[in-house]
Amino acid sequence: PKLAELSLAKADSLGDTAFVRGVSAYRTAAPMSVPADKSAEYAGEMAYRRLMTSTGEKILQKTAVSRPKQRTLRIKTQNGSVITGREVTSGASVIVLENENGRFRIPTADIDSKEIVSGK
Repeated sequence: PKLAELSLAKADSLGDTAFVRGVSAYRTAAPMSVPADKSAEYAGEMAYRRLMTSTGEKILQKTAVSRPKQRTLRIKTQNGSVITGREVTSGASVIVLENENGRFRIPTADIDSKEIVSGK
């Protein structure tokens, strides 16, 4: 039940109503505890397994919320070149942009300025 409550709080803050409806049934499940006889099964194990399975399936679904954001950048390099393109990847040492002319691997040390043209 505690895991269900935490999951509901997170899903509610993200506005995921389908997940909230699916997990709500587990809030009233009997809490799992270790029985006195250690060889016996844990109480509520099936409810826990169903919760974990449904949570795992939800995480693996690609929704509009979980898709990576795409943004277009305009980069001016130290030598005066201006490159505009979709950001493929970026890191501490390099930014990769892609446009109709191909992919450009631009070292961050060579970047004079960077502007977000579209996206977030």
